[in-house]
Amino acid sequence: MPDTPLLHSDPARHEIPDRLSRFLSSLTFVIDAFGHQHDDPRAECGLRVLGDFEIICYRGGIGRVFLDGVWHEVGEGKVVILPPYLPHEIRTDPHDPHDNYWIHFDLDEPYEQDSLAALLVPTVGSCVRNASVSARSLVEAIALQMLTMPPGYRAAAEGLLVALVAELIRSVYERAEAVPSPADGHHAAMIDRALRYISGHLAEEISVPLLCAEAGCGKSLLTELFRERFGRPPMHVVRWARLRQAERLLRSTDLTVGEISARVGIASAFHLSSLFRERYGMAPSRYREQTRYL
Repeated sequence: MPDTPLLHSDPARHEIPDRLSRFLSSLTFVIDAFGHQHDDPRAECGLRVLGDFEIICYRGGIGRVFLDGVWHEVGEGKVVILPPYLPHEIRTDPHDPHDNYWIHFDLDEPYEQDSLAALLVPTVGSCVRNASVSARSLVEAIALQMLTMPPGYRAAAEGLLVALVAELIRSVYERAEAVPSPADGHHAAMIDRALRYISGHLAEEISVPLLCAEAGCGKSLLTELFRERFGRPPMHVVRWARLRQAERLLRSTDLTVGEISARVGIASAFHLSSLFRERYGMAPSRYREQTRYL
């Protein structure tokens, strides 16, 4: 009988799940909206761009999703994962309307969006794929929490969402290097102090010297740490955090664009509109119209 090493398996085989667990546990997932669409030929949306993640798990019927110039027909057993800022359109067959659960979610750490999106959807072609039995079970469990709303249902649903995201990532990753490496403890603490300062002072003037003082390091090291973790320098992360907060306020409040720009530390409504068009391809007012259902 050939040897089957059960206790001395290759450590490299465990590297990705361990790193993935550490990465996901460093994030705070927030469900923005949830819904169940079925037997409704009007359950569709025109071309749009959203700033959060969406997962759609199909249980039956026929749906069609437009991505990167291609229509994909989806039905039972399929999952569609839409990362932020990906233009898409969703239709259904009026004679056999799709039956699906959809979840919009975001991170409390907006600067980690790109890293998570790259893991969940490494290519546009991987947006639509088969859902594992485990993934479908997790979606059903989230649906049970969100539809019945027992005490603590949001915390329970968001915990299940983390497990769902991990399952979807595991279905596509190939290399350990795809999962961000955590910084060492000392450097991670510096980054965290800088990020906490950014989050708490968006409406105020923020500069690299201020961030260095909060982090307890020099400009060169701070810039190096931010580039290693986020692929961009500190002030780019500041601008990104401001824009993401503006997007959330557009989606959840009736504040004017001018009021929102003041709250997030962007110079004017005109400047916010310019940044918004650059990132979302539309004016803030148009984005607000698109996301009212959320």
